[in-house]
Amino acid sequence: MKTRKRVNLIFLVVAIISFSLALPVSHAQGQGQISLPQWLKTHPQVASAMLMDEVPWPKWSTSDQKILLHDYASEEQQKSSQLPSTLPNLKSLRDLDFPKTVFAPSQAKRLYLASVAHSLFLETHHPNSDGSIAHFSASALGILFNEREFFEWDSLEKGYALNEDRSGLVSPAPPALVASFLKKNRIIARTRKATIANLIRWASDLTHDISSADARKAGYKRETAIYQDHFWHYRGFPPVSQIIAGTSQNLVPNLMREVRHWTAGCWGTAGFFRAVLRVANIPVEIKNIQGHAVLHFPTENLYLSHADDPYNQNFKNLAERPLPAEKLLLSDQLWPTFGDQVGYGPLRLRTEKHSH
Repeated sequence: MKTRKRVNLIFLVVAIISFSLALPVSHAQGQGQISLPQWLKTHPQVASAMLMDEVPWPKWSTSDQKILLHDYASEEQQKSSQLPSTLPNLKSLRDLDFPKTVFAPSQAKRLYLASVAHSLFLETHHPNSDGSIAHFSASALGILFNEREFFEWDSLEKGYALNEDRSGLVSPAPPALVASFLKKNRIIARTRKATIANLIRWASDLTHDISSADARKAGYKRETAIYQDHFWHYRGFPPVSQIIAGTSQNLVPNLMREVRHWTAGCWGTAGFFRAVLRVANIPVEIKNIQGHAVLHFPTENLYLSHADDPYNQNFKNLAERPLPAEKLLLSDQLWPTFGDQVGYGPLRLRTEKHSH
């Protein structure tokens, strides 16, 4: 009996140890929290990428560091950041103005710090099976953590302006809102590539806004504040939150008036992918090819030949279900082959389909 009890005790101890090792670091420590400053000390490449006004994390002001630590703790406690779904545009726009989007300094800082805190929480508590972000290149880390990859200071506007060339034609949403969207639609997968593919499938339901010619017929230029307002009900770059929720356009009577996930063409979709996948710690780089937006996923060495690919009819009309989104992703080795052929991905799939 004593031998049996001793054996059972040994099995119990082994089981407890195995269970504790399987838990996230914070739980294994029994604290429920991780010392973020200590983690950043042991991951200096991440800390160096955290640039706010070009100042790295170790040299941030004490108050800014405290805000980040507070936001990180809020992530651990599953508390909301209390940010609005879309930051208000600081710039007052007339109907025919370009929809320049500028955020007040205090609000831009809150959004940036909330985003950084979310990325750090995700890495420390729910690391991706592909490996740590600490192994990303400096440029890939910058997309996640450098404030200038979100917006940049505009001295004339006295605020932080969005850069369409770098971030696409969208206004970012708080990380909590995007994380909820990713969870609800089961987009997060075990690998980064699979997560990208899942977002491509979701994006196949996006609707490209009307053409410039149709806009002119309706009496509007496409790149105007009133045009954006008619589609996304916001005077500025289309909000990610509105793209997710869906809106009804009131620009053209009798044309698709029902609620749809409208996107501002390839530059809108490129910005959407960049803003949404950042919340999953997947960096996205937007490349301008002959005026069109092409997506590069640097950590995966993959490309999407055109940001419009997910809703390209050559892809959407494939009989295979679920849609073979992984096949739209082209390797770095293929880049020289299709580099100047925007939209090559769906065309390749159609050609392969008819060749079998």
